[in-house]
Amino acid sequence: MISLIISSTILALGLTSAVLILVYTIITGISPMPTMPQAGKTMLAAIPENFDGNILELGSGWGTLAIAVARKFPYCHVTAYELSPLPWLISHCLRFLMRTSNLKIYRRNFTKISLTDADIILCYLFPEAMKTLKNKFDKELKPGTIIISNAFRVPSWSPEHIFILKGLILSEVYLYKKY
Repeated sequence: MISLIISSTILALGLTSAVLILVYTIITGISPMPTMPQAGKTMLAAIPENFDGNILELGSGWGTLAIAVARKFPYCHVTAYELSPLPWLISHCLRFLMRTSNLKIYRRNFTKISLTDADIILCYLFPEAMKTLKNKFDKELKPGTIIISNAFRVPSWSPEHIFILKGLILSEVYLYKKY
């Protein structure tokens, strides 16, 4: 009887998780995809050494990149935004386990927050989101703000540098600076 209850609970949690992922994939337009290790390392390396400022990750998914950034830059204020509840919850658990007190994770739509205090923005989104963000970047970012984007360009902006990631899938990380 107990094994039936445990099995039913696990099945219900699995189905609920799958439905939440599906619903929020439809709402946001993209499923929560973790940053591949090579891309994450490249994005981390693109942040200037000894950087001390405000770093925002827009669409933080499972939180792995935000946590890595917070651990590498303990004097920075790292803020991550994720709308999908399950990845947001997992990232909160990981944040607690990794003891990253300089990281705050919010379950919010990043298109509705102010970007004016950002010194660096990290993102791994999709073309439509980058179009929306381009307008926010133009209006809200202060000169000198760095944008590091995994796989997707900021429309009509010229990157300062393109990092080519070689592997099973050829990909790119774009580094921009707001002027």
